[in-house]
Amino acid sequence: MDYTTLFSPLNVGPCTMKNRIKTGPMSIVELDAKGAYTEQALAFYESLAAGGAAVVTLGESIIASDNGMTHLQQIRFDNPNVPFSLQRAADAVHAHNALINIEISHGGAMADSAYNNGVQSMGPSAFTDEWGDNIREMSEDDMEKVAESFADAAEICADCSFDMVMIHCGHGWLLHQFLSPHFNRRTDKYGGSIENRARFPLMVIDHVRKRVGKRIAIDMRISGSEFLDDGLEIEDVTAFCKMCEDRVDIINVSAGMPWGKRMAISVFDERGINSEFSAAVKKVVTKIPVSSVGGYTEPSLMEKYLKEGRCDSFVLGRSILADPELPQKARTGRDKEIHKCLRCYVCNNAQYIARGKVLRCAINPYAGREFTMRTVPASTKRKIVVVGGGPGGMAAAVQAAKRGHKVSLYEKTDALGGWLLMEKHLSFKEDMYNYAKTLEYECSLYGVDIHLNATIDKTFLEKQKPDLVICAIGSKPFVPPIPGKELSNVFIAVDAYSYLESVEKEIVIIGGGLVGCEIGYDLSLKGRRVTILEMRENVAIDATNDHRRFLMERLEPTTSIHCNVNVTEITPDGVHAKDADGKDVFYKADSILMATGMMPLSEEAEALRSPEYDFAIIGDARRPRNVYAAVREGFDAATFTR
Repeated sequence: MDYTTLFSPLNVGPCTMKNRIKTGPMSIVELDAKGAYTEQALAFYESLAAGGAAVVTLGESIIASDNGMTHLQQIRFDNPNVPFSLQRAADAVHAHNALINIEISHGGAMADSAYNNGVQSMGPSAFTDEWGDNIREMSEDDMEKVAESFADAAEICADCSFDMVMIHCGHGWLLHQFLSPHFNRRTDKYGGSIENRARFPLMVIDHVRKRVGKRIAIDMRISGSEFLDDGLEIEDVTAFCKMCEDRVDIINVSAGMPWGKRMAISVFDERGINSEFSAAVKKVVTKIPVSSVGGYTEPSLMEKYLKEGRCDSFVLGRSILADPELPQKARTGRDKEIHKCLRCYVCNNAQYIARGKVLRCAINPYAGREFTMRTVPASTKRKIVVVGGGPGGMAAAVQAAKRGHKVSLYEKTDALGGWLLMEKHLSFKEDMYNYAKTLEYECSLYGVDIHLNATIDKTFLEKQKPDLVICAIGSKPFVPPIPGKELSNVFIAVDAYSYLESVEKEIVIIGGGLVGCEIGYDLSLKGRRVTILEMRENVAIDATNDHRRFLMERLEPTTSIHCNVNVTEITPDGVHAKDADGKDVFYKADSILMATGMMPLSEEAEALRSPEYDFAIIGDARRPRNVYAAVREGFDAATFTR
């Protein structure tokens, strides 16, 4: 592909971007006991610069304020340990010929007093939030103090060799709250019209510009829409951006706010869906560049939108976390090697689980380990056999081959991909299927010797005399002993698409885990009437938090969901069960799909173990989980082999 525009320079105030790709201000960061960046955090940002991005943007940081923090892992500019940490980050990024940027912000009404020494949170208007905290209305003295603190933060960044500073006016943070009629109910000169609501954000920008002059570029982030009935919409956003045109050097246009739509694009949204907002801003803002934010992974789409004039550059978050080398691969004609974000929200979910900010990615096993996982070619070339060609097996084979080992992969079916091959049938899971094809391509690229339709045993393996066998044979569907499970109208859910013409209109899915729910939703889109039966109290509880949220808002209107149900019998006409009260219930169905979980192929795996070689079991063969577990375990098995 010709990416001439994508890899052309762009002038931004006093800076020149070498291409049109900026990294998003990802807040997944590790701080040490002094509140400064850890070596791991610095290594993460350096990896983004090394991958070819023009600008690396550090995650959300809080200006010098006693009540601006929204969570624990945030750089605070009133911390004397921060400047040294920022200078080290700038040095690491600059070493790779990239510019460095940082998002500076204040939580406003979203701030949590628990992280601010009990100090009451404040916003444009007083109200009681959904957690019962009383938010106070800001005074003009508060506004002046905050504006000066933004200027202090920008000056520190300029002194620490930063090239840009991003003022956060989006995603529900303080300056966004003033712009939003949903948050801003003031009746003074700071409320009402967009000109009034913009008064304080413009004050902040003016204070920053006065302090730093042209030493540093000013980047501004804005949400194109809040997607609320009484929220900020694109008409007011474009008016505000026009006011900022002579004040800032670049505007990046995102969308939404936390726990809402399109702040992070889901699998149900099209790539680049927020470009409608950047295009609207670009129509009125003609003097400075405009960036688009929102689910970009395809360099061809980015090139297309640049040529169409929808924007001048792109801000990549999860897609560049999934593959920090995305810019470099695209520039050098290696598009087929790009590991494209699955939009699975493993990255977000890792934060919830850890009650902090832990860096994880389903398909980037380096993520969160950049400092410790700087792998080098193997000192001794070994013979490695991988058994199983799902995502874990292929990830292991690719990593082992990259390190210089001689690798053979044996797959019992006629295709690589494992359970990911089923995802091609789901309209919203194409990313998963494409990832399997990317791994397959890399196996070929790096010289993995692939054998399909291969049934092997321990005797065969011993004859091969491998140094290491990585067992990635996966799992099999678990079918509970329900009377009638052998009937001709009963199908295994993951096999349903092989018999789609036989799957009639009225469908009951037994099992409301993620697999059952996703297949149920997809079949409802294909015109089937779907009922999901789940024995637990809720469905899709094995999904990541954000994916479940977006799935459920689509699943509930299209399917009939029944929880606390125990199935007792399957008949040609439907399913008999007992509800939560122990009453007999009947669900009419033409076809029944079993989505009752998976079982590891433990016995089959252990049958391949031998004292003649090192042996590692990975992925579902250990315990059925997800792509993240399979890929990371496969990568680790190939990385830490002697």
